[in-house]
Amino acid sequence: MKLFDSRRCGGVTATRFLFVGIILAVFGSLLLAAASPLDLDFVDDEAVDLFARATSNSTGKFVGLSCKSSDECYSKNCEDGICQRQPLGGPCFKGANCATRYCDLSDGSCRDPSRLLGVCGGDNESCSTRANGGQLVCDGNFCKLKDGAACTRDKVCLSGSCGPNKTCVNAGLPPDARCDGDADCQSGKCVYCQETHGFTNCMGDDYFGSFCTRFPLGHTCDVTKQCDVGVCRFGKCSSSKVGDTCVDEFTCTGDQLCSPDKKCILPTTASLKPLEHCASDKQCISQSCTHRKLYRDENGISDLFLEYSDELICAYLSTGQSGCDSTSDCATDLCKSGTCEPAQVGEECDVSYRCAGSSVCGSDGICYNPPAHSVARHSACKSDDDCVSGTTCRTGRTSRLSLDQPRRTIQTIETICQRA
Repeated sequence: MKLFDSRRCGGVTATRFLFVGIILAVFGSLLLAAASPLDLDFVDDEAVDLFARATSNSTGKFVGLSCKSSDECYSKNCEDGICQRQPLGGPCFKGANCATRYCDLSDGSCRDPSRLLGVCGGDNESCSTRANGGQLVCDGNFCKLKDGAACTRDKVCLSGSCGPNKTCVNAGLPPDARCDGDADCQSGKCVYCQETHGFTNCMGDDYFGSFCTRFPLGHTCDVTKQCDVGVCRFGKCSSSKVGDTCVDEFTCTGDQLCSPDKKCILPTTASLKPLEHCASDKQCISQSCTHRKLYRDENGISDLFLEYSDELICAYLSTGQSGCDSTSDCATDLCKSGTCEPAQVGEECDVSYRCAGSSVCGSDGICYNPPAHSVARHSACKSDDDCVSGTTCRTGRTSRLSLDQPRRTIQTIETICQRA
């Protein structure tokens, strides 16, 4: 029996080691060739595995490989025998083709990335990595700052909020956004939606749910509609000035009002008529700027009950006040030569509350003093003593001719004699 020949086995083993060494040497040289001209960039969108990157792909050689013409290169740019990225203005079809890493796909050329608030192409590559400490990201087609980046105003931040320490912070939801609690909102207040205007805000016709309030005076802002009151001036919610553009009555501060042409104005003393918007009593002819007004139906007849007005308005003129143009300007009286006064016996009326004293408005539309127990059923009265036997004076409906349109019959609600 022959003993084991260690020399023969050793020769085979040495041959195998030599073969593996050659493969590793070739592989290593390929990697060095790929990496030596330009370091591999693993954030490139064309980066592939090392072996493929070190050779080429079906569209051409990658950056760093040797070349004889630009057609050989994936980037279509061969310089000094090496595939290079395209310079500024060069042709491209993706950001990694360009030395600036930004390819403007609208015209297929390499461009400088945008700086703060510059237009971007929907991806972060189109925003500069050098400006603002590389803190820019593309949001809504504009380059904005990430949270934590230094800022000067809200609009430059991705979060929409430049905090007190002048850094972008994720401070919560903007004004008018839906919210579940105060901590959700940039304003710090989440309120139940009640009205479509004013300090408690609703969006559209949505009267359900909670919304973030708008900002108070002095808070940073981008647009006026973010402010509770006033206008957004130089990045802060500020008091309005005469001539400022207004959105609603709450845009104009102090005694200013929002005019029909959407400008803040300052009315003169006693210049506003009943039901016109006001900011103070002195602006109204009636000397009363209020949230409450007498309810009136489509015929201008009131039931003498007050109803709430969402916005401040000038009240109707009281008895003895001057400045009326028509009876509709007066709370309960007739307008006589520009002054609100009650109708006297023998004067026209359309409802009994216009008649002076204990007189009532007859079915013929004339004020008169009814004799005791003389008023028939369905006719106006002011006390039970006015009514015929078997009837009492209580609220009901009756009809007369309109003062404004004498040929038109209107219905009124007032006290009339009715069956007991």
